[in-house]
Amino acid sequence: MDDQRTTFYLVSPYAAPGVHHARYSTSSVVRTIEMLLGLPPMSIYDAVAPPLYDAFTLSPNFAPYEGVPTQIDVTARNSANAYGAKMSERLDLRDPDAVDPALARAILMGAARQSSNLRTDFASSAPR
Repeated sequence: MDDQRTTFYLVSPYAAPGVHHARYSTSSVVRTIEMLLGLPPMSIYDAVAPPLYDAFTLSPNFAPYEGVPTQIDVTARNSANAYGAKMSERLDLRDPDAVDPALARAILMGAARQSSNLRTDFASSAPR
């Protein structure tokens, strides 16, 4: 688990199908939007960022989107005695990035190891 990663969902008739594992940044997304709109880069960061070329295709797919029903209870909450609950209560969440990434990763990885339906075979530098 990496605290510097996130998912990006592209919904478009021109979106390439499947999951892509290319390394992009937020600046890559901004750069792609600028290119699509014919705008010049706003800064050096988006000017040198790689556009999301692999995420698009030249052949549009106009088939209707078919949503997948939720497989989990999205209203479920962790119990007071869930793994890491006591540590999580003491975290300073008032400011972005105030929590030590190693501690956050350790809590998340510990919780993942406690759950049989979460994937835990990814690499981590979290303390054991």
